[in-house]
Amino acid sequence: MITATNRLEYFQPDSFAIDKPANEYRIFCIGGSTVQGRPYAIETSFTTWLELALQAADSSTHWEVVNCGGVSYASYRLVPIIQELLGYEPDLIILYTGHNEFLEDRSYKLARETPGFVADSYRKLGRLKTLEYLHWQIAGDADDKDTGTRKETLTTEVQALLDYRGGLEIYHRDPQWRRSIVEHFEFNLRRMIEMVNQAGVPIMIADPPVNLIDCPPFKSERLTSLAKSESSRLNQLIRQANDASQPDVDLLIELLEQAAEIDPGHAGIHFQLGSHYADSGRFEAASRHFQIACDEDICPLRITTPLVEVLRDVTTETETPRIEVRRKFEELSEGGIPGDNLLFDHVHPSFRGHQMIAIEIVKTMETLKMVNPMESWEAEREKLFRQHWDSLDPI
Repeated sequence: MITATNRLEYFQPDSFAIDKPANEYRIFCIGGSTVQGRPYAIETSFTTWLELALQAADSSTHWEVVNCGGVSYASYRLVPIIQELLGYEPDLIILYTGHNEFLEDRSYKLARETPGFVADSYRKLGRLKTLEYLHWQIAGDADDKDTGTRKETLTTEVQALLDYRGGLEIYHRDPQWRRSIVEHFEFNLRRMIEMVNQAGVPIMIADPPVNLIDCPPFKSERLTSLAKSESSRLNQLIRQANDASQPDVDLLIELLEQAAEIDPGHAGIHFQLGSHYADSGRFEAASRHFQIACDEDICPLRITTPLVEVLRDVTTETETPRIEVRRKFEELSEGGIPGDNLLFDHVHPSFRGHQMIAIEIVKTMETLKMVNPMESWEAEREKLFRQHWDSLDPI
């Protein structure tokens, strides 16, 4: 089996045997461009390092790790992929998702048009599985002629808003739209877990890290409800804080804290605050403001706190093993704030970052008794890592 040629715009070439060998342990890794290894390729993705690490841990098993990372693929586009992969005799499915939920425009007309008190009641009822299903049938863009309801219809390929001219301008503050996306993310996570559980296949889900300290928000937007006096004061504070001749970090922090009180949802202000707190070694405050900057980003290309909370709640409730990648990256970062030390850009790990993900997966598999690493396997792992690295050409 090979990647279909008409899918190569979004997926990298990978393959596996149709007739599964008796001693093969087959793992499918599913998600977006991080799984694929962007901005590079599968050869340096965690899927390759995972296969090598497992080989070092137990050479008696034939480990086959298949990369199913699709560029810009969000959770709702992964559901049919899992459905297909369950027919290929998987021994384990690894899911790494959450960064791409805001890339495509999904209307969620029910959430946008329903009065608040009705929507709140509906969300509570939506905890029932049947009503959750009906919700996502009704909340879409296309009519279902058989049932008279409306359902979400996806185009064959991703239509990322940023791919269009002026794409960044399309993004504006829309709390209702965001809530609907968080709900849909939860729906898809539960759906995928249920599908895999019903098939009797183990699944593990990664808690993805993001670059907080070295990635400013992609778009900030001021509150439109500010009074003229508040807006004027905000401008004054920002001008003072941006004065390059001002060396007093504490004063800069004070000015920006005042600005954040006026406009608490301004991502850029929080990012500046995070940077100044980090520069002065106050990492707890820095981490808090960097996370707010990520969450308030008008163009959220990184997994946000509400999505992380859903991922953790769902995996805990369903007793689905969670790969603690975010926690590992925090442990390896100064002040517990991940940045360019392990990430190439806003979400894509560096080469070493991908290796760390692979090692964390093996540790999780060991905890779950899926693999029993032989003694001194770490030395063999690093040896295989070096050999593979040396086999790659510079490009």
